[in-house]
Amino acid sequence: MFVDANVLVPGRWRDIVLTLAEADLFEILWSPLVLEEVDRHLPAGMDAEARAVLFGAMNGAFPEALVEWPGAVDIEVRLDVNE
Repeated sequence: MFVDANVLVPGRWRDIVLTLAEADLFEILWSPLVLEEVDRHLPAGMDAEARAVLFGAMNGAFPEALVEWPGAVDIEVRLDVNE
């Protein structure tokens, strides 16, 4: 299952999802772009060393998770309030 940053940024969601993946309920996947987005949205008070430990632990626990994902997957949603 490919996860986006919105699944990995809230610490509680990240812990739950990674625990389920560790229990082999699904194979977790993320891309370098997702990890960059996660890094941008982690709490401002989290220093570089703590960030490195987090990403090291994630990539160490799930070495197959890091995949290249096409950058052209961006989806633009437009809502017309008159519809």
